[in-house]
Amino acid sequence: MRNVIVVTSPGIPGYRVVEVLGIVTGSSVRTRGMGGRLMAGVEAM
Repeated sequence: MRNVIVVTSPGIPGYRVVEVLGIVTGSSVRTRGMGGRLMAGVEAM
């Protein structure tokens, strides 16, 4: 297994970029209260 560093910037100081594997995407749900957590769970289904 090789070491992989995942970053959101075009470069890392002190490292040389050898290979770009692709774009990483994701999502997050941020809520403030119990009702928001409940709705986030329903939306995730």
